[in-house]
Amino acid sequence: MVAIVCSKAPALFVPPKEKIVYHRPHTTVVTPLSSLTNEIGELGEVVRSVLSRLLTRLLELSISFRSIDLNVEQDPEMDWKYVVVKVKLEIDEKALHRHRDSLLKQSYSHLSAEDAKNVLLILESV
Repeated sequence: MVAIVCSKAPALFVPPKEKIVYHRPHTTVVTPLSSLTNEIGELGEVVRSVLSRLLTRLLELSISFRSIDLNVEQDPEMDWKYVVVKVKLEIDEKALHRHRDSLLKQSYSHLSAEDAKNVLLILESV
């Protein structure tokens, strides 16, 4: 598979190794996906799985991203924790609207309903 990405500062995913490669001016940073998801505790494996599937699909579509933000939230009325995953994509709003449903479907397709309710995936264009 060959991904052609045009960007000043892309981030790409290397699926077999589950590593994120951030290209920034004058430097390249390689981060294992697990280093992001291990920090969020018991929900880390579910989030890693969702992100891995999303980032693999983005690579197939030649869409790069800028950042991934993870925040653990707790519902005040229920004893329920979930992770808000915000991914900033280098794609215009029109293209994001066209691809959003298929990206979300691919990201969650392998999860049980119980696991899926613990991850809120937000895709934004930048």
